[in-house]
Amino acid sequence: MVGAINYDLKLATKVILSGDKYKRRFLEHFKENLGIAGKSFLELDDGFKNYMFNIFIDKDAKRRLFLEANEKGPSS
Repeated sequence: MVGAINYDLKLATKVILSGDKYKRRFLEHFKENLGIAGKSFLELDDGFKNYMFNIFIDKDAKRRLFLEANEKGPSS
């Protein structure tokens, strides 16, 4: 489960562009069972919490991830 969440974060931050179809299929199945199908764990502002899981991404980490994705490359 931790691997699936990590894989979702890698897909959302474009570390992995398309990914393995079986891993993506498991990830979608996992998110459907949680009730968050079609969303990334990064998109959830307050994280996800139910009686079995408490999944959240640190807001500072979110900010760093999006800053690194939006930075320009080295200047020439």
